[in-house]
Parts: sequence; structure tokens; C-alpha cells
Amino acid sequence: RHNDYNLNQPSTTSTDYGATEPIATPDVPPAVLNAGSVDNQITEMQEWFRAFKDQNITHRNYPEYFTPILCYVEGTWIMDDESLEEPFDSDRHQIDAKTWKQLHDKIRWMMNSGRKNSLENLAHLPAAVRGLVNDTYPIISN
Repeated sequence: RHNDYNLNQPSTTSTDYGATEPIATPDVPPAVLNAGSVDNQITEMQEWFRAFKDQNITHRNYPEYFTPILCYVEGTWIMDDESLEEPFDSDRHQIDAKTWKQLHDKIRWMMNSGRKNSLENLAHLPAAVRGLVNDTYPIISN
């Protein structure tokens, strides 16, 4: 499965762990909206992108419409507690497994058989041994 990533920022209204909210998108420059036909709007928008790429505010005064943001990916190891919670919100996909073991087994079967899940609802999420109980029983994190 591929993940449908969202452009989010830490929540400004919630103190819950991991709470996020969408990053506000800027308005379309009025010069683009007023350019007339779709072809003219595309041509005008390309000029705004060119100004941003070249950092040339004399070509188009882009800063109000091209707000820079720092993007990064966060990751964490999750203890295998026999339950599998959906790690990403998606309008189109959900993991087709109830437990981590079931997910790993389905992925292993698909890879060994040369197949793929046609709905893309299986994800290869890595696992690692993070410790041992009584020096024998592995503690697995996903």
C-alpha cells in the first residue's frame, strides 16, 4: 500500500499527543484568476512558478502566494500488542489485516507468490526485535 500523505502541522487547538491540522493553503494570485481562458490561466500561473523558482519578486510578487514550509517525516516504533491501528487516514485505503502478525503473513505470502494486493490495502511495515523477555521471548516493535 502506498500512503496518502497529508500536509499537516501540529494542532493549534488541541494538546492531545499527535494532534495535527491541515496547513492552510494560500489563495490563487488574482492575476491568474483574472487571466481569462484556462490556457491563459495556466500560462500566467507558470510565470508565478517561474518567479518563485528564480526568487524574482520583480517578475511576479510571489511571497504572499508561495509560503515556504519545512516538510519532514516522523516515524516511531510501535510495540506489537496484537492490535493493528490504521497508521494513516486515507479516503481510498485501509489496511486489510486485523493484527501485525496477519499483516506480516499476508505480505510474506504476496511476496513469495509474486502477487500484489490489487486494492493496495497491504503495507510492508518493518519489524525489529527490541528486547528479550527472560533472554528467550522476543519483544517485537513495528
